[in-house]
Amino acid sequence: MLEADAIDQDVTLTAPEKATQKQAVADKATVAKDAIAKAQNIDDVNQAEAAGIQAIDSIHQSGKLLATRQANANQAIDAETTRVNQAIDQDVTLTGDQKAAQKQSVADEAVKAKAAIDQASNADAVDQAKTTGIQTIDAQHQSGTDLAKRQADAEKALEAEAVKIMKVIDHDVTLTNTKKAMQKHAVEDELKREKKALNKATDADKINQVKTRGIKHIDEQHQADATLKSHKQVAEKAIDAEAVKISQAIDQDVTLTTAEKIAQKQAVAAEAIKAKQAIKQAKDVDQINQSVTQGIQAIDAQHQSGTALNTRQQAAKTAIDTTAAKVTANVEQDATLTAAEKAAQKQAVVAEAAKAKQAIDAATDADAVDQDKADGIKTIDAQHQAGTAVATRKDAAKQSIDDHATQVIDAIDRDVTLTSAEKAKQKQAAINAADKVKAAVDQARDADRVDQVVANDLKTIDAAHQSGTSLKSAKLTQKLPLMPKRPKWSKRSIKTPH
Repeated sequence: MLEADAIDQDVTLTAPEKATQKQAVADKATVAKDAIAKAQNIDDVNQAEAAGIQAIDSIHQSGKLLATRQANANQAIDAETTRVNQAIDQDVTLTGDQKAAQKQSVADEAVKAKAAIDQASNADAVDQAKTTGIQTIDAQHQSGTDLAKRQADAEKALEAEAVKIMKVIDHDVTLTNTKKAMQKHAVEDELKREKKALNKATDADKINQVKTRGIKHIDEQHQADATLKSHKQVAEKAIDAEAVKISQAIDQDVTLTTAEKIAQKQAVAAEAIKAKQAIKQAKDVDQINQSVTQGIQAIDAQHQSGTALNTRQQAAKTAIDTTAAKVTANVEQDATLTAAEKAAQKQAVVAEAAKAKQAIDAATDADAVDQDKADGIKTIDAQHQAGTAVATRKDAAKQSIDDHATQVIDAIDRDVTLTSAEKAKQKQAAINAADKVKAAVDQARDADRVDQVVANDLKTIDAAHQSGTSLKSAKLTQKLPLMPKRPKWSKRSIKTPH
């Protein structure tokens, strides 16, 4: 059948598509032949033949153009290449080298697959080349050893190396028992450190790196001591390391003040020098080791923690309270201060004490506690400010009394309602009153009493001046007599000897 041959020769169809179309052609041919067999006349025969041919011709449907199918297949190869490369990159079981090798294989297989696709002469060959290419590309990604197993294997390798090196150390005739123990302990420390690193490793490369590095570090812990000099060098390093460790511990000790830290670190340095001098003078390995042991003990002993921070804080606050109480008592007993001044100063003491204790509670180390205590005590002490000396205050008060008496005497002298005799009498009364007030001032024991005497008793001086009959009234009754010459008064004349 011509149509079936055309289908067979159609390179755009796959074998299944060809089989389907050829089966459809056969089915249509059978239908047409049945129609021809049933025809009753030549017209029916011709019509059945024409319809059959048309139906058979319609069955053959070409597929995608071969070039289009090839382009799509190449795109599928590229997509699969990208996907597999990403999977390789994300595969934590592979090392960097393995990833690079597998991705190179993927690239090589992609090139081969696309070459096969481009050379394919029909749809079947294109699809087969694509399918084979994808399968081959997929096959390039081969996961490595399971991460947990790789970690376990690496750990075993480290343990085996540690055992091997410790045996070497045990059989090293150049080492003392103490030195052997030190080196084996160092091996154990390295093994622990590298095992921890293995547990944190997240991919094959990191595991391999840790294993390689760990084996190297474990191997380095074995140091044969061929000479006494090398023993001494190791010993001096141990002393230096201990001195650094203890100095750091001292620096970080919040219970010590800066001065205490400096003193203790200087003591550490001195002990380190002594220890290294003893090491240099040692005659054998045992003496070296003994010098190291004694030196480390002496260095360690230099770090003596101070008072616990909370205890120091409590003591500092007690000192603040004690100072506050002392200063408050001093203020209360200060005769130079008035009651109002005492109240203000005592309130300032309370406020500064509260501030100081708050700062002490917030302090994070001994220096800060001591500084806050010292600052607080200084500030609290500063709140007591003595007033004018009582003697000075008394002198000023008596001066004000004299001044006031002079004013009253002047007023009496200018009072035209008084006779000379009355003036003399009143001025003497003013002088007497002033003397009494000054006597009261002299007896006052504190500033308040001095001020009270002045405030309350000046009125007794004022009372000495009592105006007489008005001048107008006197003129109505008699002729005003000649006034006697007014005596001259001075502040000195009204003062009485003390």
